[in-house]
Amino acid sequence: MQPAPHVPHKSAVGHPAAEALFADRTVAGQLIASMMTADDLDQPIVLGVPRGGVPVAIEVAKQLGAPLDLLIVRRIAAPGQPDMGIGAVVYGREPHTVLDDDRVAQFTIPPGYLEDERQRQLAEAERRWRMYRGTAPAIDLKGRNVVLVDDGVTTGITLRAAIVAIRKASPKSIHLVVPVASAKAVALLRPKVDGLTALHILETASKVSDFYDAADVLDDEAVNRMLNRAAVLLN
Repeated sequence: MQPAPHVPHKSAVGHPAAEALFADRTVAGQLIASMMTADDLDQPIVLGVPRGGVPVAIEVAKQLGAPLDLLIVRRIAAPGQPDMGIGAVVYGREPHTVLDDDRVAQFTIPPGYLEDERQRQLAEAERRWRMYRGTAPAIDLKGRNVVLVDDGVTTGITLRAAIVAIRKASPKSIHLVVPVASAKAVALLRPKVDGLTALHILETASKVSDFYDAADVLDDEAVNRMLNRAAVLLN
């Protein structure tokens, strides 16, 4: 699977955040999946990042004829600013935490805050894993070609943590697939993966949800319905 050319779609340059790029995440998944082929990857496995990355990942897994599993990553927010990420934690047998030191330095962090927030996010990640996957263990990624899929990336903090966690599992390769990404996030993440595929690369970006129709809201029940319908999901 070759990375897509890193050239922004003409409507994406200076794209106003309020204008949706995609009707929904399934459509985005179909569009980006149509650019991909499994010919260059031996027995790939697709990892979707809940919630928004799941419908995109399902379409990618179908296109590649690959099994689908989940990678749950939770943002660690700045004190009193839930939308400002300063790090992320990846759920797993050995949870992995990555902090953005530059962002952490911008805030006064109360003693114990980071560990308390880490534990809170891990508890939520475990709740989601049990809801989506029950008691099933995550697949062993050692020696596998991993295709990591999310619905978009703006700062790159959470996906950087995801990539670090996947590398610790000794995969053969990591390929990042996102329908939309900021140029800043691409610059951060591209050196950390073996391939990066994106439909739109934006000079400026706000929330990923801004690039999807307002009606495209995913909750846990919607994700579970999608996973139950997806025959590619690992059991």
